[in-house]
Amino acid sequence: MEKNENYILIGPGRWGSSDPWLGIPVKWPQISAARLIVESGLENYRIDPSQGTHFFQNLTSFKVGYFTINPFIDDGYFNLDFLDSQPAVFENDAIRHVRFEEEMNIILDAKRNTGVVYKPGIEIDENLIRM
Repeated sequence: MEKNENYILIGPGRWGSSDPWLGIPVKWPQISAARLIVESGLENYRIDPSQGTHFFQNLTSFKVGYFTINPFIDDGYFNLDFLDSQPAVFENDAIRHVRFEEEMNIILDAKRNTGVVYKPGIEIDENLIRM
């Protein structure tokens, strides 16, 4: 029995790329329950973010958040140490699945091109939302 749960996807390169050298070759139905998709560059794996209109049409239509993180140019950040310190539900050479008991809060500000994902248990500063 499948669980009807949402999730955050973080991966190197482009999600949905047909070229595995550019990212993760998935089809939209495989990732459509995501609430946030994060495309991350790596120090030795610098890929331009997704450009496809179908990809962004799906994100918009299904109200899925999207972040691009490029640590090699100090553009965005995710706390890999925090994620690595969490117990894995599943792990192999390519995938690490972490599950949190509490929901994570995601705030996006498209006008300012900023966003944040709060760790579980962190209270949201309501003043930040109103800015």
